[in-house]
Amino acid sequence: SQVAMLKGQATELWAPIDMAKISNASGLIDRFVNKYPDGRVAGVGAVAWYITLVTNTDVFKEAPTSWEALWDPTNADKLGLLALVSNSFLLEVTAKTYLGGTNALDTEEGILKALEKLAEVKPNVRLWYRDEAQFEQSLKSGEIPMGQYYHDVTGLAAADGQPVRSTFPKEGGIQDSGCWALSRASAKTEEAHVFIDYMCQPSIQATLSRKVGTAPTVKRELLDLTDAEFASVSSDIEPITPRYDLYQTKSDWLNQKWTELIVG
Repeated sequence: SQVAMLKGQATELWAPIDMAKISNASGLIDRFVNKYPDGRVAGVGAVAWYITLVTNTDVFKEAPTSWEALWDPTNADKLGLLALVSNSFLLEVTAKTYLGGTNALDTEEGILKALEKLAEVKPNVRLWYRDEAQFEQSLKSGEIPMGQYYHDVTGLAAADGQPVRSTFPKEGGIQDSGCWALSRASAKTEEAHVFIDYMCQPSIQATLSRKVGTAPTVKRELLDLTDAEFASVSSDIEPITPRYDLYQTKSDWLNQKWTELIVG
């Protein structure tokens, strides 16, 4: 995970990756190259995935267009949201939707402002979920007809005929991702570089999108995915990128405030 990457960076756990040996690196989207503060490359994007705004199509005939739907008073007691500050990324959603972007979270004052705004969602929340299967079942049945969930999983359920849809709001879906990294203790440095280079090939990223449902870490124009295949795993709308730095540097404080102000 990206937070684990940052924790490892703090102790120089990751051996720097020699990008000269990764011939396919030029195709990577910049945000998937994880760097030490001094510019050395600590990790390379393996796969990505999206959390989006999901709805039950029997209950909501029209797809919502914005994350603002979470705050809409007409959606009282209808939402299922992820239960943790560090996996829901709702602070980032709030900042992007109402506070001009995730830079608003640079200060504790800004974070508190986001928490205050997010607290307005509470009357609409039926379930703060930790168990994904529980929410998915409630979304399908219409018992909890709106919330945040994984784009690819929702798409698979829809393809199976379930009355569910995933929407990329105009502010963007939440994009989370994982990295390939190399421990300093590893004796397989050469092999690791060959493997990472192989996994960065556009053809491999396209295969992962088709077979596993992950979003590609390489630029769209390099992929042979059809528009429909691309839309099933990703979006051209600029994503909301989590502020992983906060979950490393302010973890205890954030968890305390989250419990106090949001889920408590």
